Amino acid sequence: MSLPRVEIDSAQSGGPHLTARELQVLEHAARGLHNREIGERLGISEQTVKNHMWNLLRKFSLPDRTRAVVVAIERGWIPVAVGLDSPVPLGSPKA
Repeated sequence: MSLPRVEIDSAQSGGPHLTARELQVLEHAARGLHNREIGERLGISEQTVKNHMWNLLRKFSLPDRTRAVVVAIERGWIPVAVGLDSPVPLGSPKA
């Protein structure tokens, strides 16, 4: 089953597009989930999560997943509230 492409960022400029799955991975990363946890929630392997993340980093020339989340929030690809729905209270060290 193929997920549809999401026209994000560059519909006007003809630039890169995120797939629906890449956007889902990014939304879960914004919640602070690790690749394994994202895979469990989406029903895909950890390696597939890594592949999706790598693809979106490459498409948008981003250095890491943190920057990808920041850009996604800044550009309105994911709502700010997604980033606030973290499993660990903000400012707390992860266990």
